[in-house]
Amino acid sequence: MFARLAPKLRRMGWQSVIPLHNPGKRPITTGWEKYSQSPPTESEIKLWARQYPDAGIGLVSGPDGVIAVDLDFLDAAKCARALDIADETLGATPLVRVGQAPKTMLFYQAAASLDPGGRAFGGYELYRHSGQVVLYSVHPDTRQPYRWIDARPEDVSPRDLPLVTQPMLVGFKRAMEPLCEVTKRPPGKGRSHLGGTSGTSLTGKILSLLNMTEEDPLKVAADCVRDASAGTRHYTMVGAVTALVMKGYTSAEIRAAIGPAYSETLNAGEIHARRGAVAKAVRWAICKTRDGEDSPVQYDAAALTAAWLARK
Repeated sequence: MFARLAPKLRRMGWQSVIPLHNPGKRPITTGWEKYSQSPPTESEIKLWARQYPDAGIGLVSGPDGVIAVDLDFLDAAKCARALDIADETLGATPLVRVGQAPKTMLFYQAAASLDPGGRAFGGYELYRHSGQVVLYSVHPDTRQPYRWIDARPEDVSPRDLPLVTQPMLVGFKRAMEPLCEVTKRPPGKGRSHLGGTSGTSLTGKILSLLNMTEEDPLKVAADCVRDASAGTRHYTMVGAVTALVMKGYTSAEIRAAIGPAYSETLNAGEIHARRGAVAKAVRWAICKTRDGEDSPVQYDAAALTAAWLARK
């Protein structure tokens, strides 16, 4: 698959393609995040074609000037409404991809200054500057190939896709709010309403809070950690780190914000250990949420923490 299609995609203008595990959606290559800044060279593409001829194909967000809209709804009615909203606000696109139906991904050309203001929005995701999405592979759950509804990327250049501007994206996000059922934090309330680790996960709750707040998301996430009780602080730290990763913040930004909040009131030795734990959580979250487009939003906090501890 990679050996056959990657050269065609490059000729059509899709530059930042990488090999994926097939079946699956995880990149084969390590350090693939660097291709969000500049695409692979022709030599790298040829090497991968020789090494992984049957690999799937992913597109790293950034260099191709594309925004991928991932409608991550398993409810058919919700997904149908989301598709209508996208059509009404962003326009019809020839590139529509389905992996696990009815979930659908739409591809558009992004205006040069387009800023999604994050990536995950509690029901859909926007891939513009970070992460990677599947172009071709076999879905790991359905064991069926990802399929294109109309046109295929080897036949359509990124420059031929409908252009999405900032006002259009703002209109799309506003129209999607009722569908995603995201509730704003009540005025005057502290972060204690995040609750415990049962039911909706801390990651999902913190992510919703960050998406709706008018404050600096880094500060809000740090406050969530700082205000957590001793018995929930570790869970809250991992949830806050994961939510910030999903919103596209860098490792350095997250460590600088969360490290001090997680380390308050501790002695020097404990602070060093705590900041090391934050760094490990960041690495885990990046691996977990940026290797594929179906980043899980509704984590169970206890399961998330157990998986994180298993990677230490």
